[in-house]
Amino acid sequence: MIDLFAPKKDVIDMKKVLIQAIQDVGDPLVENDTPSQDKKTERTLIIESLSTPSVKKGIPKPKKYRKIRDDLLEWKNNDFALYISKKYISEYHDVWQFPLMSITMYLDRIKDKIDNVLGFCDNITFKDYVDYFFKNWSDDYKNKHKTAMLTLKSFTYSAPIKGFVSQYHYRDRVKAYNKEHDKTVKSAVFVNNKRLREAFLLGAEHFVLEYGLVLPVNWMVVCDDRELKEAANYIAKAMYSLYQKGRLEEIFIATKKYAPYPKWLFFKDHQILINSLNKKTNNSFRLDIDFTGDKGFSFLRSKIVNE
Repeated sequence: MIDLFAPKKDVIDMKKVLIQAIQDVGDPLVENDTPSQDKKTERTLIIESLSTPSVKKGIPKPKKYRKIRDDLLEWKNNDFALYISKKYISEYHDVWQFPLMSITMYLDRIKDKIDNVLGFCDNITFKDYVDYFFKNWSDDYKNKHKTAMLTLKSFTYSAPIKGFVSQYHYRDRVKAYNKEHDKTVKSAVFVNNKRLREAFLLGAEHFVLEYGLVLPVNWMVVCDDRELKEAANYIAKAMYSLYQKGRLEEIFIATKKYAPYPKWLFFKDHQILINSLNKKTNNSFRLDIDFTGDKGFSFLRSKIVNE
């Protein structure tokens, strides 16, 4: 049995043990034996720390877990891990057998499975899938398991994912999010680091036709660790090549598609790139872009110039 409450000296090997356990048997399991009084106390503290703080006199204060971020678009895997743990406690009035660390480590596998079927998996989609799974599938998988415990692997099975995709109306969910939060997130929802990297690897012209002038330069600087001059020249050359092929308008459309852009972006002067084209071709092209946004594209956050 894997000791999920191992002493501190064993923490170094814990990550390796958890990964191996998930690969071998799907998920680490809890023994059928009645837990000792010490374990009962620790389970109680975990439940209380994820729901309401303990007020019992004489019981040590439970470990404080970080609060989930307010904005869903800013959630990271640890936010989702805490959300799923709370969801489990709410549904079954018991703590899940997995610590937050093991849930966090497993989430990318679930997201990849959804992405393979749906074609994308942003934060709105993933939260909706988690809610759908608990509403429609968790009881079945929990009851069918030999230890009556819900496994992390069950989130990756094709039946719930295909069931979710078949009834999912993504645009309606985005509209609902916008209305609820009084925001516009339509520009950012289909964009992430993975998709930009895939487009980049397909070549400069494909990169520019897909994402325009603003996102590629920012991505190359922030996520691919390129110098600004190198990134700008790379995109400018691709734009010139596409101009010669009569496809400049497609670049402008792709650039406008993702506006409004966040005002905190590292690179916002796309007109410099266009002016370099104007100089070569004796034209006066201009493209006005809105940089008044404040949400979305969090993976492109970087240090501010001169900061």
